[in-house]
Amino acid sequence: MSAKGCTGDRCSIKGDWAIAGKPNTAAPTPGQMYEVRHSRKGTFKVRVLAVEGEWARCVILVGVAKAVMQYNVKYEEDEVTIRDTLSYWIPLEEL
Repeated sequence: MSAKGCTGDRCSIKGDWAIAGKPNTAAPTPGQMYEVRHSRKGTFKVRVLAVEGEWARCVILVGVAKAVMQYNVKYEEDEVTIRDTLSYWIPLEEL
């Protein structure tokens, strides 16, 4: 995946993230669990695998990421990529 702010192997984690209790410059932390409230995909819980620019690659722990087309719906244990501008993130200590 090519992300804005990437040069070779290096990627900026800057984006327009909305994370509860954090400034807008903060990006989700890889390895951390979050409840994601997405304007199109709905609400679900994830563990962040990687953050590249405005994109976060996550694995769904609880819930379903909805989609217009059925083949794009993601379920528990599926990977999902989430863009910064369409989501609100709430850090979780545990499930």
